[in-house]
Amino acid sequence: MKTIKDIVKKQKGRLTKIKKVLIDLFEKKECGVSKKDIVLYLNKNKLFPNESTIYRELNFFIDKKIIRRFRIVNYEFYEKFDYCHEHFLCLNCKTLSPLKLHNYIKKFQSNIEKKSNIKIFSHDINFYGYCKNCYKLI
Repeated sequence: MKTIKDIVKKQKGRLTKIKKVLIDLFEKKECGVSKKDIVLYLNKNKLFPNESTIYRELNFFIDKKIIRRFRIVNYEFYEKFDYCHEHFLCLNCKTLSPLKLHNYIKKFQSNIEKKSNIKIFSHDINFYGYCKNCYKLI
């Protein structure tokens, strides 16, 4: 399996310090991260780029189909480019969590394809509610 670093090198991208740290972040995370989380991660790694630099690096990854940008409600997230996504967004603390629904969704998708005579290559499914911690507060 190709790593993000392999893809960047193949695309003739320069591996800057910021790119290396962003690659590390996206390789570790299995779910979307907000721009705020990205800035915090960069700062934790003693990098303090301006906003335009962050967007330039993110746009490089997006243009090369290494990561994708997506919106849930009014919140923007970034994650490794993949074709299937199921997320849960807490409406209180805005935490985004991956859902392990692949086997269920695969069967559901297969049924849709058969009944509709189509081929599905991608999907986004989002659930909204309150996480365990926030639900306790209600």
